[in-house]
Amino acid sequence: MDETIALATDAAALLEGTHADVAANLSQAAQRLAARDFRVLVSGLCSVGKSSFVSALWGDSDLLPTAVRDCTQTNTLIRVPRSDEADRRIVLKWLGRDAAILFALKGLACHRLTEMLEAIHGVELPRLDEMTPENRVRYVAGEARRLYSTRPDLQVLYEPLTDEMEQLENYLEFIDSSEYQPGAEVEASWDERRENLMGRRREDGRLAGTGRLMALEHVEVVRETGWHPGHGLGAPVVVDTPWIPALHNARREDLILNQASRADVLMVLSLPQRYECESWLLKLLRKRPELAKTTVFVFNQIDTCDPRTLFSRDGFSGIYEDNRERLLKLGFDPANMLASCARMRFLQNALKSEAESVGHVQASPFGASGLPERIARLEKVLAAMREQARSRPDGELKTKLLPACDSTDAGVETVRRRVEELTRTLVLPRRRSALLRQIADSDASDLPLEKRAAWAAIHKQAIAKLMAL
Repeated sequence: MDETIALATDAAALLEGTHADVAANLSQAAQRLAARDFRVLVSGLCSVGKSSFVSALWGDSDLLPTAVRDCTQTNTLIRVPRSDEADRRIVLKWLGRDAAILFALKGLACHRLTEMLEAIHGVELPRLDEMTPENRVRYVAGEARRLYSTRPDLQVLYEPLTDEMEQLENYLEFIDSSEYQPGAEVEASWDERRENLMGRRREDGRLAGTGRLMALEHVEVVRETGWHPGHGLGAPVVVDTPWIPALHNARREDLILNQASRADVLMVLSLPQRYECESWLLKLLRKRPELAKTTVFVFNQIDTCDPRTLFSRDGFSGIYEDNRERLLKLGFDPANMLASCARMRFLQNALKSEAESVGHVQASPFGASGLPERIARLEKVLAAMREQARSRPDGELKTKLLPACDSTDAGVETVRRRVEELTRTLVLPRRRSALLRQIADSDASDLPLEKRAAWAAIHKQAIAKLMAL
């Protein structure tokens, strides 16, 4: 057993009874260090391939829904089954009622409808800031519906806002229903995970039935994984986050910051283009500057680059250097800037899954899906990029590109290994240091006389270990 864990366990045993809260905190921190698990939060703008990347990272192409448009609507926690639970489970964690109301109030739909009411009513609009949050949301939805019913001209002037109005109405209908259980964790059907993560899609691609999504704190996906870190590390927990719109993004920003505050490693995905650091990430780094060193920045969909200009200033080389310089100023480690073609691993996993599910059928299992053809086309693009990279002198960019252009890696395995290395070399030592400091800073001067000598010895060891770090 790790000496720090043993020290914390002994300290908790001494403090139990007289300092119950401190003992509980020490035990919890010791258990977390002993488990050697880690939490990875994946973020990025819309359509950078976050969900397909996470699915490739997890080794299951069917894990999360993917779409060209804004897909994931809420935080999604992916973890392996515990010893006493089954594989393929979905657990919905509902927000408490006050939090759900507040998130709806701060959401884009309520914001845009309020702007419309202010433009129409002017000074005659009731003082919304004097209403309770729930009354305000109900008033905005109800008044918008009344206006649209009595003024046909608004269908022309404010036609796009009918979606927002329906979203708020659907949300209010949901929180008034028996299905909503404030603050509770409720199991859902595995086959319904698409609806629970991204809502239902209408024929034109727009979201429907989003009310329940607005009341979710997160969705927990329990699934076995092909990611087995080894090296004494426990299983990861991966958090797939929704994209944050540029306009009035308070609701999603709050949801992501809540999860990010507990993350060990951040993974920021971007297309191979200039990246602008999002406001929530800047806020997080101000609160937790140490996360900059455990942030992995991934240029995903590297296959969209033109192989002919890969190493030119006008091509990916210029993009890489520009981003490298700006991220360096934010405290990021250039060694954590990587590239990937996650869709290759995603398609390979899909092909494997398809073969396993229908391999017993005599007819060709791949005729309808076209997966082999898609993989072949993608491999051709990567081969051209790989040839360009191999012809260049050794350097940082070449080192980053070659794994991403290798169809057996596609950058996914390289990202996994980097996350594991950061966990071993930075995350676990931080936890060990925090646990030692927790022991050293504990005031147990009022312990019974028979325990004081033992406590003094533990306290002295913790201080000595801290000084030796």
